[in-house]
Amino acid sequence: MRIGMMADTYKPYISGVTNCISLSKQMLNEQGHQAVVFTLGHTGYSDSETDVVRSPALPLLNTGFSIGFNYSPSARDRLRTMDLIHVHHPFLSGRLALRYCHGYNTPIIFTNHTRYDLYAQAYMPFIPAGLSR
Repeated sequence: MRIGMMADTYKPYISGVTNCISLSKQMLNEQGHQAVVFTLGHTGYSDSETDVVRSPALPLLNTGFSIGFNYSPSARDRLRTMDLIHVHHPFLSGRLALRYCHGYNTPIIFTNHTRYDLYAQAYMPFIPAGLSR
């Protein structure tokens, strides 16, 4: 099975989500599947692993995240060859998955790695609690 793993960010940025994706990709490949990571930004980064597809995006200050609203044409073409899409971020990647995969009847699954309501309250306390929920 060809599994596309979509993430707003990936290596060199290190986080729990990045580690989860990397380990899942490795385990899926060891089981005979082809796992491909689709991500935004860091297009000049030299990956030590295969099947990481990066699309251009603008860096978000020095956070390690990049902002992009489209995948490159070659990334979109490769994404359409996937049997299953696994989305790891609801924001950019989630919207891109719906835009690029919905019309092809490709199943999309989502893992929510973060309690965004708590995250917003901890890192952006100026946002009203009702809005962060």
